[in-house]
Order: sequence, then structure tokens, then C-alpha cells
Amino acid sequence: MNIDRQGRIVKCFAIDDIWGSSSHALEKNGNLLLINDERVERISPDGFKSTIIAPEWSILSICTSGFNGHIILGLYILIDKGSKTKLARYNNKGTLLSEIEYYQNKRLYVSPLYLSENINMSICTADIDTCLVRAVDKSGELLFTYDGQPKQVDFFPTGICNDIFGHILVCNRHKSNPSVHLLDINGKLKSIILNQSDGITDPWGICVDTEGRIYLGQHDCSFIKVYEYLEDIVDSNVLV
Repeated sequence: MNIDRQGRIVKCFAIDDIWGSSSHALEKNGNLLLINDERVERISPDGFKSTIIAPEWSILSICTSGFNGHIILGLYILIDKGSKTKLARYNNKGTLLSEIEYYQNKRLYVSPLYLSENINMSICTADIDTCLVRAVDKSGELLFTYDGQPKQVDFFPTGICNDIFGHILVCNRHKSNPSVHLLDINGKLKSIILNQSDGITDPWGICVDTEGRIYLGQHDCSFIKVYEYLEDIVDSNVLV
């Protein structure tokens, strides 16, 4: 859905994606990118639709770069003994530029259903099967792995995004502790900024704007919740 600042629905778009994944992204010029029928479709503000990427592997997730307009996809393919998963980077014309699948001969991803790009151009992923948040640089070098606090069993990451300071905000939909975690650019937990006392029950989708607001989507919830968070962080010197 395309929704204005007052919460009114402007347009609706049909999608065909993996349930719960990040199935759409916006480009700087206002074009909408959708995962639909194993393809990436671009829809211009005036409604013109075109297919720009049709990979051989199935598409899990998508995000766009704020630096160069690149498109980053989470991809998977079924094989005899399971599946393979990787990240792929394309330019804005849909030409494949690079792929990230291994780090030091070990697979990085299982189900990276949510992606984001940080201000240092690292790619952050929320992998729901490994229960890990990972960040890699644009060449595929592993920068950090975050498994939640206080222990991995209480962490089930879904939606992920970054703010103008390089923070990583990630949803934890584990039923014992539904919350939003705030990490620094190096993957260290700074604080749990939203939890059940703030009305968090089953968070899946998250994004932030430049004015310090969080937009949060939850499973089985018919509205998007909006929170302010940056002012409290600055006042408490968490940024220092």
C-alpha cells in the first residue's frame, strides 16, 4: 500500500512473495520495486510497469542503495539436500554486479528475509532461520554477527533498517520478548527501544525517517504504529 502522511491509502499493489519477507523497495526517484512472480518489477509514479530483473534463483527479499541506486536481492534455490541462499547486487538497469554467498568457505545465509544498507554501505540482514543479524561490506567481508540479548533463544529477527547515524534497528518477534533492538554501526546493542509496554506484540516490518520516527508493522495488526525515538536517544547521550 502507498499511504500518505495522514494515513490515507493512496494506491494498492498486488504482490506474490514469500510470506513475511521484504517484498518491496523504493528508489530515490519515487519508483516502486516489487517482487512479483519471481521477478522484480518497477512501477513509476505515473503507473508504468516494467520487469527489470528475472534471476534464475527465487527471490526472498529486496532493498535499494541510497548511494548508487543499486538493487540488492536475497535469493534462494532448492537443491537435493535442502537449499542455497545468497545476496546479489544489481545496478539500476538490472545488470548483475556481484554475489555474496560464502565467507571463509562457510555459508552466510539461510533465510535472509529482510535486508537494509547502512551509511557505511554495509548490507545488514535479518535471518529468521539462523536467528542472526549479520552485516557484510560490499565485497562480502563479514563485519559482525548479532544473536540478540541476553541469549540467542530469545531472538527471532524480522524487519531491519538503518537511520542517519548508522544505527541498526531490528525487530525481535520472539514471543517471550517482542521488541525492537537498537544496535550501533558495529553491531553492539545500545538499547531495546521498544517492548511489550509500548504495545509491541509481533513486529515484522520497520523503517525510520530522518526526523526520528519509527514506522512499525505487526502481524495480525490492521494499522502501522508510529513512534518517536531519536530525541530520547540524544537526550540520554546514547549517541555519544
